[in-house]
Amino acid sequence: MASSIVPMLQTIVANKAAWPEVPLQENDWLIGIDAPTQEEILRTAENLARYPLPLVALRADDFPMPHSRKLAQRVREILIQGPRFVLLDRLPMEQLSDAQATQIYWLLSSMISPPVAQKLDGSMLFEVKDTGRTAAPGSGVRPAETNAEQSIHNDNAFNEAAPDVVGLLCLRQALEGGESRVMSFYTAHNELLRNHPETLKRLYQPFPHDRQKEHWEDEDKILRLPIFALENNELLARFSPHPIQNAYQLLGEKMDDETSAALSTMRRICNESDISISFRMERGQIQYVNNRQIGHSRSGFRDHSDPALKRHMVRLWLRNTGGRDYQGKSLAANP
Repeated sequence: MASSIVPMLQTIVANKAAWPEVPLQENDWLIGIDAPTQEEILRTAENLARYPLPLVALRADDFPMPHSRKLAQRVREILIQGPRFVLLDRLPMEQLSDAQATQIYWLLSSMISPPVAQKLDGSMLFEVKDTGRTAAPGSGVRPAETNAEQSIHNDNAFNEAAPDVVGLLCLRQALEGGESRVMSFYTAHNELLRNHPETLKRLYQPFPHDRQKEHWEDEDKILRLPIFALENNELLARFSPHPIQNAYQLLGEKMDDETSAALSTMRRICNESDISISFRMERGQIQYVNNRQIGHSRSGFRDHSDPALKRHMVRLWLRNTGGRDYQGKSLAANP
């Protein structure tokens, strides 16, 4: 496949973004919510119960939560300058309903970056549950709506305005499985630069992506975007094999050998267990990842038979630029 000249990261990265090449301590990414912050959270929940508002009307600036702001600042710094992912441990779920926990999660997340729409219809909150549907090509059903294993990926890689940060609140675990795994795209890039430089060049060229029906009727159902890009000397990734494979099926085209080999090499490196960290999220824990520099996955799971006990996560997308609509193009981007 012919390639145009594009800016590429040409050096090996050797800082905390490229773990485990640069070793991490657990306290680099596992952050406890201290007692003063817990008390502040409970006071805020009581206030919200007395003076209720719709979730999307909640603005962090309207709530005096200095301890929570300090915690959010620490999370933001880790997402930008540290290992690029955080597991917060945890909200005081013994004293919070699911709805209250979601409200607090919204406020904490808003202190990191603005929440944005996760669908074209403007939906801001995504319930990660098994719906029993299948994520078939062109169906619009996302893998997060199934109980199937998800390979390493970025969220919303098929959208030009992919989120900067992905948050995930655990309300309930599955009966079995559903383990989370994270890995650094800087580490994968280092490996490709050392041992697969020609493959790396292909990964900086566009790949077709199925937009999963999140586009208007007058727009193309396929978007062509590279897996790696270099912007302001920062490596940015958008790796999601599922919509790429679906795009080729929708186009009725066979993937060429160079593209197939590049995806295969990328998948193999990203799924090597020795470059990742795994954990099973527990009730009340919140995971945040820098979505353009950290890949994440989930093992398949078996759920409870009782619907009230089924695995339930709540996802938020946060973005620092553009409008808060799905495509980041609303007039709110230019007040």
